[in-house]
Amino acid sequence: MPARPRGIIQLSKCRMPLTIFTMLALLWLSHVVCSESKSNEAFLVLIVGFEDSTQYSTKYAVSASGAPPRVVTTVRPSADGGADALAELLGSRRRREDEARALAEQLASVLAPGAKWVNMSPDRQYALVGFEDRRFETMHRADLVNVASRQRLKDFVFSDSELIEDAAWSRDSRVLGVLTSRERWSRSPLDLLLTIVGRPTPLETFSVSLTDIRSLQTQRVPVATDVRFGTGMISRNVDP
Repeated sequence: MPARPRGIIQLSKCRMPLTIFTMLALLWLSHVVCSESKSNEAFLVLIVGFEDSTQYSTKYAVSASGAPPRVVTTVRPSADGGADALAELLGSRRRREDEARALAEQLASVLAPGAKWVNMSPDRQYALVGFEDRRFETMHRADLVNVASRQRLKDFVFSDSELIEDAAWSRDSRVLGVLTSRERWSRSPLDLLLTIVGRPTPLETFSVSLTDIRSLQTQRVPVATDVRFGTGMISRNVDP
């Protein structure tokens, strides 16, 4: 059997460490991809509305990957008097609001003057700080701040016709989801008559603004349009 040239022998000897290096690099890359994918975890948005005087609730999965919202469940109360989805949603939101107001009082010395509520990230490094108290007025403005440095990273200022409904963080604190609603009055013939007598029918359109904490880039994801008497809530990958 003819001997192989010396250069080929040396090249074959180098292939083993090169192969090992490539495998290690691929393993490291797969770990990075897995860790990055946490930022794509779904937020859950619960919307409660009325259709033909019947209450219903729909839960949507909203991903930071940019995919369209996915309907998880739609529930209507049973004829035997099932759970009141609206009452449960309002109760959950009220508890959250109380906690957010209490946290703002605790952190008053490190927050900007006028802060009314605080939604802290799970890692305690960031906070969404609101300057309007939902008990007395609607919420249009909030700041994203770095808690340690007290630096304002981004402000959320919405128009008078768009309100902040709720907010939540991803479990890895990399994405902030702000649920907003925009209201208009129904113009159907029956609803116009109700409007004349002072009982307008509100139609709520819900969207989620998803902000990446590292880049501070925000994408807006429409969730539900023209929900009669709609109310919403957002949570991080767990049932609200």
